[in-house]
Amino acid sequence: MHGTLAAAVTQTCVVSLEPVESTLEVPVEVEFWPIPMIDDLAASPDEAASHGTLDWPEPIEGGKIDLGPVIYETLATALDPYPKREGVSFEWSEAGRRRRRADEQAESPFAALKRLK
Repeated sequence: MHGTLAAAVTQTCVVSLEPVESTLEVPVEVEFWPIPMIDDLAASPDEAASHGTLDWPEPIEGGKIDLGPVIYETLATALDPYPKREGVSFEWSEAGRRRRRADEQAESPFAALKRLK
């Protein structure tokens, strides 16, 4: 089976936490085999090392094919793992980190307990 997965997705920007909308069009090509044929392939010494590869055939169970996992896996691998809204940038500052460390050291759990007395 071959086709195209088209999707409109909304993800969260990793910098601003605002929604980022995008569209995807991903080609999909999958083979569906009866379970006994897959078992024979798995038992084959040539294929023993290739379990878990992307081109492993999907099973036909009870005369039906399940497109759900194929669609889910295709969509999940096509999504941007770090979506960023256009025009947003992230500036790292060591000064803020040093200041926060100094505050954390001054506020230890024992200092908090001392204030409770």
